[in-house]
Amino acid sequence: MKVYVLRHGETDGNKADISIGNLDIPLNEMGKLQALQRRSDLSRLDIDFAFCSPKQRTLETLQLAAPHLLVCLDDRLLSRDHGEFQGVKNEGRDLSEYWNIRVNRQYEKAESVKHVYDRVCSFLDEIRAKYPDKNILIVTHSAIVRCIYYYFNGLPEDGNLFGYQSHTASLETYEI
Repeated sequence: MKVYVLRHGETDGNKADISIGNLDIPLNEMGKLQALQRRSDLSRLDIDFAFCSPKQRTLETLQLAAPHLLVCLDDRLLSRDHGEFQGVKNEGRDLSEYWNIRVNRQYEKAESVKHVYDRVCSFLDEIRAKYPDKNILIVTHSAIVRCIYYYFNGLPEDGNLFGYQSHTASLETYEI
């Protein structure tokens, strides 16, 4: 089994370094171009089907990058709900505690990093059990890409999940 993980293309929120979270915003022109550029990469891969977050930016990315794939939407692939930080610029904020699974601090109306990690692990455990002989594409958000990375590579000793960063339209491969 191979799991391919594609982060959505750029949005105006990404460009402005804003915590987007569960805001439903579209790709900008650069994001559309990034998704189209991924099409040739994905067309060379043997992918059976895709799972996707139901947000507009992930759906647009999937439709542009891999329009031929059957897709299943899954809420466990939604981004982290940033609560009070949603729509706020990240500049000047210390995000190390916000992304530390060991601290697991609770913020008003924001989803804890442990909850995000647990729901991603639940999703990955399920697809591994149901589709052990399939190659799957997951189109999702940076928070989920980060959790997937740590699912396959182990949590860092210090618990800080912010250490792994993905770029818009980045493509990762995990072989099980």
